[in-house]
Amino acid sequence: MKKKTEVKKKRHMGAVILGILLLTVIAAVIWLFIPVKMPAKDASRITAIRVFDGTYGKSITITDPNEIKEIVDTVNSFKLRREKISIGFVGYRFIVEFEPESGKWDRFILNSGNTIRQDPFFYHYEGSTHLYNYFDKIFDEMNQ
Repeated sequence: MKKKTEVKKKRHMGAVILGILLLTVIAAVIWLFIPVKMPAKDASRITAIRVFDGTYGKSITITDPNEIKEIVDTVNSFKLRREKISIGFVGYRFIVEFEPESGKWDRFILNSGNTIRQDPFFYHYEGSTHLYNYFDKIFDEMNQ
């Protein structure tokens, strides 16, 4: 009789452990692959956007309200999907910083036409590569 009880306990523990592992895998898949949005920015509260180019080592500051609005609208439209952890990676193409009237600056790294790094993750973004191409063109013209 004692052996039957021990066998039932082992089966029960095995089922519990398998259930926990399955829930962990499902949660990880959902967390990694469900699209997220960039934290929304209000263009009217941003006084400047600073962009540093890691290729040329130069930066620009954008203060024109129309340009700021266009950039902010583009960033607000990004739908992001986590790709991988970015800890330990160095290098970048563009560091984009939003300077608000007051409060904390918001910043992200635009690594390529469809990759954003905001530590601790790399994100793939769906949408236009317009912003990356726009910054690329500005810095290419500056360095000719």
